[in-house]
Amino acid sequence: MLTRLTDIHLKLANGKVILLLLSLFLLANFVLIPAVYPKFQTLDTLYSYTPEKARELISSYGEQGRQSYLLTEVTLDLVYPFITALLFCLLILYTFKRAFPNNRRIWNLSLSSYLVMLADYLENACVVTMLLGYPREFTAIARISNFFTVTKFALSPLQLLFLVGLIGWGIRAIRTRWSH
Repeated sequence: MLTRLTDIHLKLANGKVILLLLSLFLLANFVLIPAVYPKFQTLDTLYSYTPEKARELISSYGEQGRQSYLLTEVTLDLVYPFITALLFCLLILYTFKRAFPNNRRIWNLSLSSYLVMLADYLENACVVTMLLGYPREFTAIARISNFFTVTKFALSPLQLLFLVGLIGWGIRAIRTRWSH
């Protein structure tokens, strides 16, 4: 199944698609997020938090802040993790294909970007539940949300696997030149 998913992504792992996704990623990071993301400390930007901290923050937002955060969670934070996961998946695949051309199994590592996306989506679902349920008690959901937040940040370095591919690609290019 992993190989089949990787094969599907191989069709997309080209310069044009990667540049389009990179443009969307940069647009989101430098225009959309600064323009629409809440200006207060949000749960999904913290590396970890307790249920008490979650409650304190959600309470501090006020009704308008909670609505603003909720709107961001169900719009931008639905699209952004997918674009990011797809971008890094394709970058990893693009570089690995060149660095390790005869090792299709290692290409499957490109799918690790979707683990970050999954953790982000599960975290977002918990945050939305807490925002909609406020002022009810949400200790268990806050603990689960924190687990997904910590997981998201712990897995995020996997997205940098494309650097391994770049290094491998460079080494392969140097070896090829020296052998001729």
